[in-house]
Amino acid sequence: MNRKYPTSPGSMSNTAIGLLLIVSLVAILTYFYRLEVAPPSITYLMLAVDPSGTIKQHNRCLDIERLGRKFLADNQGEMHLTLFQLGSRTTGGLPIRLGTITRQRSLKLLESTGQEGDPNQDRAFLNKLGSFCQQVKPQKTSQVFGGLQGMINNLSGINCQLEHIHCSIWLRGDGLEEGGDLNLMRRLKQMSNPKSRGLLHTKLDKIKSRINNKNISVTICGTANRQLHRPWRNHPLSNSDLLEVYRPEFKAPELVSIQSECAPFIEIPTAASDATTTLEGERNGQE
Repeated sequence: MNRKYPTSPGSMSNTAIGLLLIVSLVAILTYFYRLEVAPPSITYLMLAVDPSGTIKQHNRCLDIERLGRKFLADNQGEMHLTLFQLGSRTTGGLPIRLGTITRQRSLKLLESTGQEGDPNQDRAFLNKLGSFCQQVKPQKTSQVFGGLQGMINNLSGINCQLEHIHCSIWLRGDGLEEGGDLNLMRRLKQMSNPKSRGLLHTKLDKIKSRINNKNISVTICGTANRQLHRPWRNHPLSNSDLLEVYRPEFKAPELVSIQSECAPFIEIPTAASDATTTLEGERNGQE
């Protein structure tokens, strides 16, 4: 006759502890597995240049080079930069694509410590960006609003909502008061007139946004260097004024910003002492 012996409390406790250790080990392995297979960061940048004749081509491309240096410093992973020039009425307001530059980053480089990047690759990136900027053809008027919409459309095929993908639009603006869109221009004129500003504030809350920039940051820079024409000279608009008019046009207004300057000069480290001549170096040599 088989006799059943009661299980001791100690053995039950040991079994529970063993199961807990197994579950914990599986959780830890799963966590590190996800870290290992997490996709690398990818940045997509759309950069537009205002080609109006109120700024010299050299100064315009100098700002573009500075922005290129900023992008290289801020983004250590894979990066795709497309340069445009703002369009006009002949292009239907759509921007003109000048070219795309891709900067790759190997896993070995990303995993190394204290290494910021390949100086030769970064300089090649800047040189190509400079050659694209030299293709900008000056024109009398630029379609700012159409340019922003066109760059948003160029990102439509990118999954900007994914955590490892970063999408940004930059506009090196020259005269935001001449944006080409009639409704926008009308509101900007009302903002510049002290008598109509109060009425405009109530209208801005009712504007239906037209540009879907969800998960896409939009930065307009260079307003400190713009040259104003009549009637803007008498009542120049501040960055906050411009933002108040522009932001309602976007479905994610919190991602829209306006900067007085585009970017400071950032030195690219070199492997040798005889660095490649850049636009910044040319300018400094002339001073």
